[in-house]
Amino acid sequence: MKSTEFKKTIENSFPCQVGIIKARIFTELRQSLQKYQKINHDLQIVENNIDKRINPFLLYKAVKSIIVVSFPYVSKAQALENKSHVVSRSSWGLDYHIVLKDKLKAVLEILESNNKTGIILSDNHPLPEKHLAYLAGLGNYGKNTLLINPQYGSFFFIGLILTDMEFSDYDTPKYEDICQSCNLCLKACPTGAISEARYLNVGRCMSYLTQSKALIPEAFLGKFVKFTFGCDLCQSACVYNNRDDILVLNEFIPRGLEVVKVKNLQNLSNKDFKEKYKTLAASYRGKNVLLRNAILVSANRFDKADLQDLAKTHPKANKYLQQAINYANNKLKKE
Repeated sequence: MKSTEFKKTIENSFPCQVGIIKARIFTELRQSLQKYQKINHDLQIVENNIDKRINPFLLYKAVKSIIVVSFPYVSKAQALENKSHVVSRSSWGLDYHIVLKDKLKAVLEILESNNKTGIILSDNHPLPEKHLAYLAGLGNYGKNTLLINPQYGSFFFIGLILTDMEFSDYDTPKYEDICQSCNLCLKACPTGAISEARYLNVGRCMSYLTQSKALIPEAFLGKFVKFTFGCDLCQSACVYNNRDDILVLNEFIPRGLEVVKVKNLQNLSNKDFKEKYKTLAASYRGKNVLLRNAILVSANRFDKADLQDLAKTHPKANKYLQQAINYANNKLKKE
């Protein structure tokens, strides 16, 4: 089958861009990943086995092609733009893991109608999605290490299908250096996590820190001023992310759970939290991580109303939550 016909079928089904590459072991990444691990040696949420990261055959032995689909999500929403305690845009609307799997099932059905099969991967795997999307012509790396597409900017999700279907033609990288001399994202990063070298120091990245279950380095506690999960600062500064006319799936439109304050969480049991926030992608790290972040944001904004019942928050043996409570109490004493 020609890849152009297949891609057009998918892109006519829902807002997305599609690229297809031939399956192989991506040995060109080994040295880069080794360097990345050296810089970010204590990552909690990234697969450290490099062979698993570069070898799709370990996930699906029969794979011959990798279908890469980019789904744009909301880059503008005036009602949330200036709010505090907001989750990053990747968590607006319904959990993208669920949404992507649902849409990719339709792609899988097309394959099955051609007597082929495959597996769906949606952020639940070790493969380097950004690199695969780059190879498929869906964007190029920005200085903030995110993949940037001239139409979608960097606000898009990447879904994969590993399939045993072969195509008569495959995509190749399409875009040259997309940033040139622009340094807006570097200037916007509050912790200096990104650089001209285009390597991310994850231990300094606010998005990573909001997901971490370790103690937050003291130098970064004061940087929690807006987001209770994730961080969009480097992306919001990017000139490619200034469009509000991109068609997106309805599932990614904000639904009212995107602002998460201390008062929204502290009286919830874990069971109640899972029920209330089950459709929010940011909920995957659990209630206490979001509560820790919300406490820090409120403390740095001197939001006494949100912290008025802080004494009722019992961290038990949770060190990172206790750290946030101690920080907030000290902040309020100084006010």
